[in-house]
Amino acid sequence: MIDYNQIIQRIAQIQDEKGLNAAALAQQIGVQRSSLSHLMSGRNKPSLDLLIRLHEAFPEYTIEWLIFGTNTPSKEVKTPQNTDFKLSPSSTISNAKDKFVTGTILLFSDGSFQHFSSNS
Repeated sequence: MIDYNQIIQRIAQIQDEKGLNAAALAQQIGVQRSSLSHLMSGRNKPSLDLLIRLHEAFPEYTIEWLIFGTNTPSKEVKTPQNTDFKLSPSSTISNAKDKFVTGTILLFSDGSFQHFSSNS
């Protein structure tokens, strides 16, 4: 299950590490300050859109780290990769026999998401 309070703490960590106040962080990621304020106060849950905006503004913080707290963010900035891709029918996954699905994330049109883990 997703711990939204942990996600909010990671957002606060980014704000602290970057030395930004709430208004500056909101401006940098392109959201209204009130949206960020409601999120940080716990009134609202973070949307996938907000997490993607954070990642795009600060690519050293991966989506996986923002959501799950895994894969500690790198101190070096990585070039963002294009996430607009399509798999062709001939696409294959190398060594698929050694890989297991550990979770699924459903993305909703309103920007929210839900995570299902095979560990729970």
